[in-house]
Amino acid sequence: MVDYGLKLNKDNRIVALLWHQGEHDFFENAELAADERYAFYRENFKKQTLAFRKKYGKDIPVIAGEMVNSWAELAENKTKCDAVEKATKDVCREIGNAAVVESEGLLSNDDEFHNGDNMHFCADSVYELGERCYSLFEKIINAHN
Repeated sequence: MVDYGLKLNKDNRIVALLWHQGEHDFFENAELAADERYAFYRENFKKQTLAFRKKYGKDIPVIAGEMVNSWAELAENKTKCDAVEKATKDVCREIGNAAVVESEGLLSNDDEFHNGDNMHFCADSVYELGERCYSLFEKIINAHN
């Protein structure tokens, strides 16, 4: 999709890689213990981000996002989420020009509307998450220049 997007217009360019771990990633490999889950996601996230940078530019900022807190903090999700989010944060520190946008205080659809959807951000929180991403992007590019 990136190659397709770049070909659409000669002026198109990549300015950042936004990565938001999906809930699927917390469910797959259910048999993995927390330390195994951490190692698995650390290796895969690092491999993917470095491959992306190798192809599209070594200095491209990487901004990753946390999951909805009310979902991630549920007893049945916490250990898995903590392992994946720790792996994401550690990789961002290791590769440089990268950061994790925090989801503290952002609401899920269930938090906002009591509709049972506690794993997706509500619309207002999506907008706030975007603002937080852009703020981190500015910090990364200003520090790099």
